Amino acid sequence: MAFKLSPSINSCQIRFTLTHPQNSGTLLLMDTLGHRLKDARLALGLSQKKLADKAGVSQGLIHKLETGFYEGTGQIVPIAGALDVRPEWLHSGEQPRRWGNPQYKDLRENSSHSSADGSAPSGHTTSEGYALIPIYSVHASAGLGEEVIQEDVLDHLAFQTSWLSQKGLDPCKLGVIQTQGDSMYPTFDDGDVLLLDMGQREVVDGKVFVLRSEEYLYVKRLQILPGRILIVSDNPKYQSVQVTREERELWKIVGRVVWVGREI
Repeated sequence: MAFKLSPSINSCQIRFTLTHPQNSGTLLLMDTLGHRLKDARLALGLSQKKLADKAGVSQGLIHKLETGFYEGTGQIVPIAGALDVRPEWLHSGEQPRRWGNPQYKDLRENSSHSSADGSAPSGHTTSEGYALIPIYSVHASAGLGEEVIQEDVLDHLAFQTSWLSQKGLDPCKLGVIQTQGDSMYPTFDDGDVLLLDMGQREVVDGKVFVLRSEEYLYVKRLQILPGRILIVSDNPKYQSVQVTREERELWKIVGRVVWVGREI
């Protein structure tokens, strides 16, 4: 028995099937403080209030900066720290955006091959030996389900092409999303970043997949049983779900989780 979902993959441009496809598209990254702030906030899945609390500033300040009511602030350093970006980038757009993890970093500014909106094409490989993987605005729920309304490319993470090749991963079929909820704890925490291989849509016993049921996304472990599939939450507080052959069309595989990253 196989679950299938075929994200549209054309010239390395990966799209999810959405409930409101007319709203889908790529988020245009304008070069203003407000747009950089909002872009970085959404990339972390933070609300204005959560960012304000994390930075120790008021939500009103975040709102006024994002809307352009304020063109600057003396609180750039704590806000940048909460967003894990360089204050110079947040304030003026000076590159690089952030100092990267040894395994991945944001190299979009170093790429000479960018799309019309200034972002790198999905799966593009830079001259430095990195593949730029899009970060999508959707979340995969490790809980009761995350509704998919629309999906935008918020940013890119750059992974070493040598590492991807070693793992047998095609950059054109990869995407980055975040988890939401605790049903996969301790494997995943709320807010973890997942690298998703949308080329792997056949069930592999014991592996973790992102699934779609109606308008909701889930991240779950799959187990193969005689005549059925068991959808498992690693957190014992949550019950597993059995899917029979007759019910298989209700659950579609988006892709397999092949890497996880988190803050410490």
